[in-house]
Amino acid sequence: MGREYRCRIQGGPDRDAIRQLREGIRLDGQVSRFERIRHQGGRGANRWYEVVVCEGRYREIRRMWSAVGCRVNRLIRTRYGDLVLPRSLKAGQLRELNRAEVKALLRSVDVSHSGRRSSASSA
Repeated sequence: MGREYRCRIQGGPDRDAIRQLREGIRLDGQVSRFERIRHQGGRGANRWYEVVVCEGRYREIRRMWSAVGCRVNRLIRTRYGDLVLPRSLKAGQLRELNRAEVKALLRSVDVSHSGRRSSASSA
């Protein structure tokens, strides 16, 4: 399930760094990569990027940027799977999902309403 983030990066990565982030960087014996990375502008020493990762392991995004010589000074999750997180939702806040969002989330992970994965996904 993809997780989308906006990252404010101090120091602009070069083309080789972007290529490494797309192809994969070894962290703790596992390869981590951005499924998508898009430059979103910025001024001075800071640049904004939109990135998508599939897993989201401990500080994975910050460690990936650090591996190519860049520092993350702001990280904002904007989407989790098909759920777009509203800008008004502050860090640490939560809100209850409506029925349509719950159904969409269950469909995206192929879970029946009983809470079990469907037989097609467990085979």
